[in-house]
Amino acid sequence: MKTDVWNRLYRIVKDLAQTRPRGSRRVPDWLIVLTHLWSAINEMPTSWATERRHWPLWCQKLITSVPSSTTMSRRFKAQSVLDFLAAVLEEAQADLPVTLWRMVDGKPLPIGGGSGDKQAGYGRAVGGKAKGYKLHVLLDSSGKILGWRIAPMNVPEQRMAARLLRDADGEGYCAGDANYHSNELCGRGRTKGVQMVAKRRKRGSGGLGKGRCRHDPARLRSVQMTEGPSGFGRDLLEQRDTIERHFANLTNFGGGLGPLPAWVRTWRRVHRWVAAKLAIYAVKELLRREAKAA
Repeated sequence: MKTDVWNRLYRIVKDLAQTRPRGSRRVPDWLIVLTHLWSAINEMPTSWATERRHWPLWCQKLITSVPSSTTMSRRFKAQSVLDFLAAVLEEAQADLPVTLWRMVDGKPLPIGGGSGDKQAGYGRAVGGKAKGYKLHVLLDSSGKILGWRIAPMNVPEQRMAARLLRDADGEGYCAGDANYHSNELCGRGRTKGVQMVAKRRKRGSGGLGKGRCRHDPARLRSVQMTEGPSGFGRDLLEQRDTIERHFANLTNFGGGLGPLPAWVRTWRRVHRWVAAKLAIYAVKELLRREAKAA
């Protein structure tokens, strides 16, 4: 499976190179991205991938030289390289439609408590508190990743979800757990034509919206959808487990997003590592859909 994923990744990167700016005359953007993907799919540091002898023989025949570690570090500061890496994910998902239903959730990416990473934060993780980062994903019901962000573990999920909704296009419904039931997030979704659907953490004894603060109309509608006579909102919440399965599939294969390695520290390195892992996962899912359709 890893060989098939890498072969398709190579084809996608080379095809994108035909339509995107080169970035640099000496070391093009596509080679920087390809080297990063090769290190990520093998769970190795970038310095390992910058040695040409570690590449497959057929790649060594097609690629006469690979960038050095210093070149990789310097060039990944360029926005064109980051945009190229994001384009790989988009290309791998190009066949997936955008529907009216999406989901939002966060996946903790803990690191050791003794790490000196000052950009990491302490926050809620599985089974308690942890230090590290969190991957926030806006996922369409078709399985397409509409948006994602990396933040320290202590950044509220509602804040990151609001930014994901702000940057996403299209109207519809967005399901989340009780952590996403807030006025700010529901209001942000309403301005984008998206209705948040999330349960209240606690049900009050009074009527809807009778508290001291003024509730956003979208938040009141979320309560009606999840607690009212209609089962539509509750059906959406039952299907929200889809994003949990995608998180599981993201981690349960060779080259997937496992625990952050020791060399992946600080926000910048975590962001580009996760970007590579999401692209690898998208290509794996693309191959699975093609095999299923055959």
